[in-house]
Amino acid sequence: MPGIRTRTAARILIDVGDGSGFATSSHLAAYAGLAAATRSSGSTIRGEHPCRRGSKLLKRAFYLAAFASLSQPESRAYYDRKRREGKHHVAALIALARRHIDVLFTMLRDGTFYQPPTPATQRLGEHRRGTFSRAGAAMAAWFRTKLTRRYLAPDTRPFWRTSHISPDCCS
Repeated sequence: MPGIRTRTAARILIDVGDGSGFATSSHLAAYAGLAAATRSSGSTIRGEHPCRRGSKLLKRAFYLAAFASLSQPESRAYYDRKRREGKHHVAALIALARRHIDVLFTMLRDGTFYQPPTPATQRLGEHRRGTFSRAGAAMAAWFRTKLTRRYLAPDTRPFWRTSHISPDCCS
């Protein structure tokens, strides 16, 4: 992977192992302290912030690997895209480190080596304004049908299914 050499790989191997202890890449990111945390109190939600929990050594290893990988074109393109979205330098590096965690988890799960993205795979995953990947278009269609059924379609269910009244009381 770009930015990961012997010492960083050793640190990741010590902390992560074969990755079997993590169900998803989000669990691995939370363990590393690179998952976003929502700060809320009561009904007030203050948005997503960097998490202060997790393994500080693993977080540092991924952060420095992300910084070192900026010389690679695919990492630089992702970093520049995050900067154009309005993120500061550190936030863009943390987003790049999180992306490295996703790639690493996929490599550990599938037992494959790192392969740089090809132009075809880069185009498939991009979500630009007005264009979606095939998966994004399918998900948007699914949400459209769900919302239509739930909110716009007339409710044909019996009234006891839509309220807290049991059907036994109405017979």
